[in-house]
Amino acid sequence: MDASPVNLTTTSPNETRPVLNRYWWSCLRTLFLLLLLYSAGCATRGGFGLNNFHSRPPVFTFHSTKSEVFAHLNRTSQHVHGWRSLNCNVRPRQIPMKFNAIVACESSMKFRTIVSSIRGREMDFGSNDQYFWFWANEGSDKPLLYSLHQNLPTAQTHLPIPFNPEWLMEVMGVVPFDESEFQMEYKPQDSTINLVNATSDSQGRTVYRRIIVDAQSGNIKKHEMYGAQQELIATATMGNYKAVGPNQVNMPHQIYLEWPQTEMAFDLRFPAIQINPDSSDNDGQWEIPRITKNVIDIGSIRALPASFQQR
Repeated sequence: MDASPVNLTTTSPNETRPVLNRYWWSCLRTLFLLLLLYSAGCATRGGFGLNNFHSRPPVFTFHSTKSEVFAHLNRTSQHVHGWRSLNCNVRPRQIPMKFNAIVACESSMKFRTIVSSIRGREMDFGSNDQYFWFWANEGSDKPLLYSLHQNLPTAQTHLPIPFNPEWLMEVMGVVPFDESEFQMEYKPQDSTINLVNATSDSQGRTVYRRIIVDAQSGNIKKHEMYGAQQELIATATMGNYKAVGPNQVNMPHQIYLEWPQTEMAFDLRFPAIQINPDSSDNDGQWEIPRITKNVIDIGSIRALPASFQQR
């Protein structure tokens, strides 16, 4: 007797599986209808419905004014005059390893970063109200470079990166923005607000700044700085925002600093941030460090010593 073809849906003599299939499909259809009805009912009451899966309303819209935007952004500097992270993680782009760092800043021009490894201090750069400095643990002489802020244009020609203390203080969020200095443009295609500023340095050269704000969250996504020819000089990409302090101010716990022209970049991650720390704990952190006797004022010279240039 020839074997009859096998029907995968009727393997049971009592056709149990087709019945079960029809039963489960019926249950699923009923459940789906109930979910739709429940979601629609909850949505009208503001409860948990399908519409609530969407994110909360945006902080800024096309109708937001420039004053509203800056009032929101300046909330950080109103409540945070300084902060520090004692256990920052630093990942340079050029080196496949992680370093430890202490990062601290305070309005209006105080900034300090000390990067360390298993062999000790690797880098120290910072700023106070008068000077800024840079030191790296490389070469035989290991000079400490420093300058008055007013001599920044000359000093920058001797630095490995186009270090700009004023821009860096804006990135750190401890100085307020002057809304009268910026133009604002809403970008609906990516739900961002662009704030653009054009200023002149001490030598009359134009410097452009752009701040990109996420309209949905109200947080700053990126800081950008451009030169006179609108060439990109530096960027700071902000991320991992968390509310800190008694006023629950949103602070970025990750900052990616990049200087495209030098191909240098640093990924800074802050596991914890202390806001407005006690000034008595500073212990000279805003002073030029006494690391070496080889100290060079790069703001008052046109050329570095030959030994340094050859490194």
